[in-house]
Amino acid sequence: MMGDSSNKDRQTEADYREGQDIQKQHSITAREKEEPISGTHPVSLALFLLCALILLFGGAYYGQMTGGFDFTKYTAVGYVPAPDPRLGGKTVVKPWSVEQMDLGKKVYVSCGGCHKSGGEGDAGQNIPPLANSEWVTGSTERLAMIILNGVKGPIEVHGKVWSGNNMASQASAVPDAERLAAVMNYVRKSFGNETDDWVSEEMAQAAMDISAERAGAQMTAEELNANHDKMLPGAAVDPQTGQPLGAAPAAEEAPAA
Repeated sequence: MMGDSSNKDRQTEADYREGQDIQKQHSITAREKEEPISGTHPVSLALFLLCALILLFGGAYYGQMTGGFDFTKYTAVGYVPAPDPRLGGKTVVKPWSVEQMDLGKKVYVSCGGCHKSGGEGDAGQNIPPLANSEWVTGSTERLAMIILNGVKGPIEVHGKVWSGNNMASQASAVPDAERLAAVMNYVRKSFGNETDDWVSEEMAQAAMDISAERAGAQMTAEELNANHDKMLPGAAVDPQTGQPLGAAPAAEEAPAA
């Protein structure tokens, strides 16, 4: 009996000490701060207001200092770019023909989706080529009508008949005579095509006037050959200046003082 009582006392003392240790551990844990969890706390109102003020004052300053994005006020009236006379240089004028080809290449992007960048067309989609095509290098009025009005029905290119052809009007891609002339010159002198003449804006405007009578209605190959197989009216132009051949060169503008 004595031994059982002693064992019971020791067990009770051990349980008490264990309980004390647990309480001590809990008290230590309770003093620890909670671990922060990312994304659960709201943004500080002070930080939000600071950012808002920065955006407000930054936007006001930017708008004020750029003059409402009107940069013409920073350019002198009548300003003409010119070399510094002290350097003895001169302005290099890009030939009109080069400007035409540059602009024509940009306009041709609208055509390249079907006729491809190299003008080879797409046989799988029944789209004839522009490269070495008699419809491109031939009469300019006929080519202009194809661009402005579109073409439908079979058409023969390189001795091959492309049936089921249905090209819509591309007038929206050439809203003015300058762009029409440029893209015509580009396709007539690219992809291996070679022509001696250039299409002027005067000629392109004549084409737009002729096309307006059809209001964008598509034409057949037979109609194109019967009614439009001719060159557009207008004076031949100098590829260097874009002016009619034999015309006096335009006077150079004097540089601004």
